[in-house]
Amino acid sequence: MMRMRRGAWMALGALCALGCREATAPFDSADRPTLEVEGPRQLTFSALDERTPVWLGPDSLAYAAEGLAPFAEGRGVLMKIAATGGAAEALLPAFQFPGGPSRWLTSPAPSPAGDRAAYVEIWAVADGQLCPAIAVVCDPSGAQPIASRLGEIRLHLMDREGGGSPEPERSLVVPLEGREFVPVRGDPFLPGFFRIRYYPFQRLFHEENPPLFRPDWHPGGTRVAFSDGLRVLLWDPASPQAEAVPGTDGGVSPAWSPNGEWIAFTRLVRGDPIAASCTHSGFLGPVCRQERVDYEVRDRRIALVRPDGSEIRELGSGEEPAWTPDSGRLVFRRDGRLWTVSAGGGAATPVPGTEGAREPAISPDGGRLAYVRLLSGGKHDLWVVPFEGGGS
Repeated sequence: MMRMRRGAWMALGALCALGCREATAPFDSADRPTLEVEGPRQLTFSALDERTPVWLGPDSLAYAAEGLAPFAEGRGVLMKIAATGGAAEALLPAFQFPGGPSRWLTSPAPSPAGDRAAYVEIWAVADGQLCPAIAVVCDPSGAQPIASRLGEIRLHLMDREGGGSPEPERSLVVPLEGREFVPVRGDPFLPGFFRIRYYPFQRLFHEENPPLFRPDWHPGGTRVAFSDGLRVLLWDPASPQAEAVPGTDGGVSPAWSPNGEWIAFTRLVRGDPIAASCTHSGFLGPVCRQERVDYEVRDRRIALVRPDGSEIRELGSGEEPAWTPDSGRLVFRRDGRLWTVSAGGGAATPVPGTEGAREPAISPDGGRLAYVRLLSGGKHDLWVVPFEGGGS
């Protein structure tokens, strides 16, 4: 992961006093006191879904929590917790506060200098049916309905000194591809149809909610890598738009190497498309038509790319890569646990004690590994384990 200055974000920590989950309102807490133990350490015990951990420095982590009181209806609240455990605090109390607007935030990413943060706001989750109707007839008749789809994300930058509120000019609106209206002449009742492509990232977003779009900073703090679900993008905050990295088709979950030479990412490999044409009818006849293509997720593969797209490496099956501080190895998820592999390729080695783990994050000194572990109810808790071979 990215190198951080010791003590970065201490100003935010002071502002977070109102966010204690253990002692007083407004936050409820199921976290436990600090325990000085060796081996894997569970940091959160809330039974909520806690995801996308990232190191804020050598001693603390940020993550996203679902349904945290007093944001019980919220899908994503950014939190902070010590790497040794204890009470969790709100990370952006000036932006997410009791009585304020409900925001679905995920994937916090502090800049290398610690003076800024990037994070993704989930936006515009729409009903996949699009058309209210009494009856739906599809060809082929056994076509499965497509689930609701994500139509837009927003990438925000926040200055630490700004108290947690992003400035409007520091946000990037990212429409997600997959739906368009195609006009057709000659039919007054059906002037056109919706063309819908249900890409693999949409399926994974609804089934697993992994860090598909997560931002990650260039080690010089000049650019941010992220994904729109179909490719890896680079954004210079001084620019009004992002640029695609060549050769990253299907690329999600990017991670910039600490030396700035590579971007690791997960490549979602599409399976065979399944097409269907569906007509939606009301009392007076047809009201809407959809031409749909649904893509299965055939494979998830770890790949490396130069920032300019000039060279690409494939490292085998896996997802959610994270770098060691020396840029020599990666930790990633495969078969429901974590593995490590050389950036130059070769055989992967399982990381002991990480069964059920995903979304790895390596501490700045390379000595500890944070991740989330799957609970029996489909939620995740945050863990930290000692890590050997993490580099320096």
